[in-house]
Amino acid sequence: MATSLRNNERSGITGLMLFNGFNFLQCIEGERAAANDCMRRIERDDRHTGLTIVSHRELARRQFTEWRMADQSMPAKSDSAADMLVILSHENVSEATRTLFQSFLSFGMKASE
Repeated sequence: MATSLRNNERSGITGLMLFNGFNFLQCIEGERAAANDCMRRIERDDRHTGLTIVSHRELARRQFTEWRMADQSMPAKSDSAADMLVILSHENVSEATRTLFQSFLSFGMKASE
């Protein structure tokens, strides 16, 4: 974690990482070269398996400017996904990103009895 934080800070990487109890979902933001370098590091890391890129695009503005991605991991259990994902309500976050993260979180939640 410390290495990721240091690399992200040095490279100007921001974003969000979510753990749903089973898997991780990450949004990586930064200059094209820095984001690509970050993805290559993740791909080479033996701790990561089943890597899937859902979207790879350029945005007019960052969605998570105040968040260093590796620094954020949401807990897997909560009474309300909305309570845990308050950051997704920020005006910079697109509806597609918001929906993706909220849906991903729900995959890790147990059905209420």
